[in-house]
Amino acid sequence: MKHSSRRTPCPVCDRDKDDKCRWNDDFILCYVGNSFSPPGHIKIGDRIKIEQRTYALCSQVSGFAGNSFCFALVDDFDYRFLPYEDKIAYRRQCVKVTRIFMAKHSSAIELINHIANDETFYEMTANQFYANKNTVKAAISLLTELVEHATANKRHIIDYLQQIKTVIEVTRDMRQKLNSIYEFERFLFASPNPDQSDMRGQ
Repeated sequence: MKHSSRRTPCPVCDRDKDDKCRWNDDFILCYVGNSFSPPGHIKIGDRIKIEQRTYALCSQVSGFAGNSFCFALVDDFDYRFLPYEDKIAYRRQCVKVTRIFMAKHSSAIELINHIANDETFYEMTANQFYANKNTVKAAISLLTELVEHATANKRHIIDYLQQIKTVIEVTRDMRQKLNSIYEFERFLFASPNPDQSDMRGQ
């Protein structure tokens, strides 16, 4: 991803003193700061124009610490001007693509539901702890694929902005959970790969 700097200021807020704003071809994460910040009046779903491209605000709590606004690239396609036959085909495609998205989303949620809470780490064996860690990583990978699928098919996903906002927030939560696992490893073990022994009572 690109990041804000003197040479590349943020396309939303013009931040150029540090790298807190980041973006790629599909998303802009604009950091909410004191000197530089996204427009204060903007709401979820509002659109902004940047260099002939249209972006819509899909989340106000994105980024690692939830302190960035996320703008997703959209287009100016207008369904209302399609001929009747094309409208029918368009609706069918929307249903098809949205079903695929929801199936992938359900798989991700099912995986996430098997992830243990942070407070249970001390009750696990080392094998259970590392299995849980791998599950978190797998969930993050699946959520990343889901974002890529949604971005590539944004025109046909029903209620795209709300859908992508939800996935971004869940992905952020999973990354925070993975960070909690890393912190647990650092504080409890001398090495990141302890013997596969029972951790309870240690």
